[in-house]
Amino acid sequence: MLRRNYNLILMAIWLFIGICLIAPEWVVPANARKHFRDPAGGIVGVLAFAFAAYNLARWWAFRTTYRNRYEAHQVNPLARRHAREETPPYEANPDLDFLKPPSANGDHKG
Repeated sequence: MLRRNYNLILMAIWLFIGICLIAPEWVVPANARKHFRDPAGGIVGVLAFAFAAYNLARWWAFRTTYRNRYEAHQVNPLARRHAREETPPYEANPDLDFLKPPSANGDHKG
């Protein structure tokens, strides 16, 4: 269950970090905001949003994979298969019997 939601949790963490870097006045107290006023904070915030989008896409892909896996028709490989059409029984070709020794006169058909 954790594997299915791991990327969703990471997306939430990256989204929170991005919001803290882009708009610190919404989340961070006033005393701590002075540490976030960095010119590169906006670029790093956008990078955090890109990581959040990446984790959202991975979560969506895993969710689709698990859903398709459980909705697929389960096939038992050990179950007997019913033939749809009657196939004729196998008839051995005597010309391809290589275990028979050849005749002494050179005629290989025995």
